[in-house]
Amino acid sequence: MRKYLLLFFVMFASVLSLSAQDDASVENAVITIKTNKAVDTELTIEGEAIDSKDVLTVDWGDGVEKTYFQSNFWNTYVSATGKLKGETVKISGNLKTLEIKGAGVTSFGCASAPNLEELNLSDNALTAFTVSNMPKLKILKLQKNAISFYGDLNIQERSQSSMSATTSSTCMTCQSLRSSNISMPTTTPTSQPCSSPTAART
Repeated sequence: MRKYLLLFFVMFASVLSLSAQDDASVENAVITIKTNKAVDTELTIEGEAIDSKDVLTVDWGDGVEKTYFQSNFWNTYVSATGKLKGETVKISGNLKTLEIKGAGVTSFGCASAPNLEELNLSDNALTAFTVSNMPKLKILKLQKNAISFYGDLNIQERSQSSMSATTSSTCMTCQSLRSSNISMPTTTPTSQPCSSPTAART
C-alpha cells in the first residue's frame, strides 16, 4: 500500500512540475494604450488566446489588474469590459488576436507580443503607428484613425496578401505596405507629412 501511495505522490508532483513549467513558458503580450475617453467610460477589449487556459488581464488605469476568462470551453475567445479609471490602460495575455475599436486610443505601445498575429485598432484617435515587438503580426487594421506617420510597417515577408490604399501623396514608407495584408485609411489628406525623404516618394 505504501508503495502505491509513494508512486501516486511522485506522479502528482511530476504533474505539478510540468504545469509550472508550462505556466513559466507562456509568453504574454504586454501592451499599453492611452485613450482620450473620460473616466468611467466603458470600454471593451477582445481577443483570441493561444491556449484554452490563457486569460486576459487588464489594468483600467487605477493600478489594479482584473482577470478575464474565456467565454466557453470550446474556443479561446476572451473579452474584457470595464470602466476607465485613468487615461493609461495596461493589457496582458498570451494572445493570438487583439481588438480595441472605438476606444479613443491616442497611443499604442507594445513591450512584447510574441504570438500576436492580428491587431485591430480601427476607429480610434491614433496619429502615428509603428510595429514593434510583434514578430508574428500578419494582419493590422487601422481604418478610421488620423494617422499621418507610419513607422516600420513592412511585414510583407510574413504575409503575401494584397491590399489597396489610395493616397494623394504616397511615400516609400506607405509603398512598402502594398504587398502586406494591412488595412489602412482609404484616403490621406495632402497636408499630412510623409516620413520618407522627398527623393524617395513616388
